[in-house]
Order: sequence, then structure tokens, then C-alpha cells
Amino acid sequence: MSAKEVALDAINRMPEGITWDELMEELEILADLRRADAEIDAGDFVTHEEVKQEIATWFPSSLVAIGTERTSRNQELHRCEQPDCGKEDRSRN
Repeated sequence: MSAKEVALDAINRMPEGITWDELMEELEILADLRRADAEIDAGDFVTHEEVKQEIATWFPSSLVAIGTERTSRNQELHRCEQPDCGKEDRSRN
């Protein structure tokens, strides 16, 4: 579908009482989603694993280790309410 066809279809599905601001916001969101789809199709994206690896370089290892149970002193430690989840309950109650 062309951009015009997609926009007209979206407009036709909007309620009659929609304001200009709401209409424009919906069209901007639709355009952003189409751009994002095009970027993904072109392979222009970063995987979740790549993001986790990048974030891990931003913090000292003593504060956070992405994907593990390690936390800073200010964060609450694991507290599981499921029996036998396999993780140690180290919370302070």
C-alpha cells in the first residue's frame, strides 16, 4: 500500500469526533512505525543481546551485571513467591 492509501485507511477508521491534533498524532505514529519496519527490513537494528553487552560496559562490574542476580546495595534482591524456584531468597525483611 502507498503512504496515501495507508493514511486514508487509518483516517477512515478514526472516530468522527477526532481533533486535528489527535489525527496528526495518529498519522505521525503510523509514519514512525512504517519507518521502523523499513529499517528492520534493511537490517538496520541492534539485537537485544548487543544492547545488553553495550549497557554492561557503562557500569562498573561491582554495581550491575546484566543478566545475572547481582545488584547494587540500593536495589532489592531476589524474592520469589513461587515454591522451589531454585533461587536463593536474600531479601531483607
